[in-house]
Amino acid sequence: AARKLAEQEINIDNATSTPIKKSEHILLPITKHSNIAMILDFAILLKDKQSSLPISMLSVVPYNDKAEWNIVKAKNKLEHFVNQGSSAEVIVDTLVTIDHHLSDGIARISQEIMADTIVLEWPTKLSGVIDKLMGDTMNRVLKRVDKNIFICRIDVPLVKNKRILLLTTPFAELESGFEQWFLKLVKLSNELSIPIEHLGNEETKNGMLRVLLKNQINANIHSDRFFHWHDFQDIEKHIFADDLIVLVSSREGFVSYLAEFEQLTDKLTLHLFNNKIAVYPHQTHDYSIDVYEDISSETITSGWKNLQKLGRNIRNFFKIK
Repeated sequence: AARKLAEQEINIDNATSTPIKKSEHILLPITKHSNIAMILDFAILLKDKQSSLPISMLSVVPYNDKAEWNIVKAKNKLEHFVNQGSSAEVIVDTLVTIDHHLSDGIARISQEIMADTIVLEWPTKLSGVIDKLMGDTMNRVLKRVDKNIFICRIDVPLVKNKRILLLTTPFAELESGFEQWFLKLVKLSNELSIPIEHLGNEETKNGMLRVLLKNQINANIHSDRFFHWHDFQDIEKHIFADDLIVLVSSREGFVSYLAEFEQLTDKLTLHLFNNKIAVYPHQTHDYSIDVYEDISSETITSGWKNLQKLGRNIRNFFKIK
């Protein structure tokens, strides 16, 4: 009897060690309530209509003596957006949790509900390199959550965009979340009936074509080779006022990380008023520099940043001359 019980436990462990997900789950954390309706519209457009799971809207309230009151207040605010989902025939669920830090609450709930995709609001406060890019909360979320993350700034309705301008780092096609975010973007393109204009390298273009062929999907997409990511004026020449700008970046230490994209996102925030989305693909440490014990990704990244800075200084010197 003991042997049979042990065998049953082993079978249960084997069955649950690699859970199989049949439906996608989108998590939409709320950091403010001013423009969330447009971001929910974006999440609805992204959502796989075959998925029976809802879009889960999450509010994280601080752990203090007003927590219970804040929970009730947050639930009342979120209830309005349930009706917005119903009008689009999409189930919207609301979640409220307590945590000491917003990012910790987001990371914990994303694991609890096994979310595939997290849609976040683009922060307006800027404060230093990657913190300038995403703020302290975003930085912590990126470090703790390895899911596909879409960070959005949507100031005008998406139906007013005439084109998706897709900017990708070199080696974007090698990240584990490449296919998932790209198919989401193609779905968005088809839903809005607008083309995709891609700026990036040839390998990423070929990766996109393979994904389209594999999934037997048609897409209106055109690619141009581009690698002058240090020159914002050159990039700006390709941007129209009615473009939806999609910037596919990477977490630091992974194969497609490019420090110049941090600066680029800063400049997009400061100088352009387009709708914009920063995509951080699902990434596993199997493809991180840190898997090599004798190599420090921090050292390599730091050295690469210094080399890029030196190169810019040299270019500026000769321009002055």
